[in-house]
Amino acid sequence: MSNRRGERALLWLLTALTLLAVGFVSLTVLRPKLTVGDGSGSWSALTGHHQVVAQASIEAGWASWGGFEMTAVEEVPGAAVAGAWLLRSSAAAGAVGAVEADRFDSPLDYLAARYPGLDLAGAALPQRLGHREQADLIVLWDITDCAALVEGRQPEIVLHNLAGFSLRRSLDFSVLAPAFDYGTLVDTGICPPR
Repeated sequence: MSNRRGERALLWLLTALTLLAVGFVSLTVLRPKLTVGDGSGSWSALTGHHQVVAQASIEAGWASWGGFEMTAVEEVPGAAVAGAWLLRSSAAAGAVGAVEADRFDSPLDYLAARYPGLDLAGAALPQRLGHREQADLIVLWDITDCAALVEGRQPEIVLHNLAGFSLRRSLDFSVLAPAFDYGTLVDTGICPPR
């Protein structure tokens, strides 16, 4: 009888340890973390098109074991996503610093000048981001309703974890906001003064 109690106690202990391990793994696999990368970013108003290009350095956080797939950037009131791309470090490293956004016929021409050699079709979301991998997220925003824009309002980014669950995350980095600088939207004629 005493031997059975010892076996039961050992079984309970193994069960508890297994549950703790599963809990830890589920936190890292099922809840990926998206963080601001090296803190770099840019925001440009494309006057003739009523559009904004926002770029931010991002990183799959330490808890994102196995990585995740970034599938979309959600719209915010007053702005719709016209395109979103994830640039690997090698493509982002070739970025040209200051490029006058207004001198291009289209936003895609602007992006091609800013990131020479970039394959926009190959970088479009959805894209997989590996564990602790850094990349640049670029979002092309259509400004649709200036009255609805909130300066600095962040979009949510849709991620899919290894188990296939969809999660929404936002970055604490206002440069991705379509109305990062409402004053510039007014100065460029994209939006009227409030």
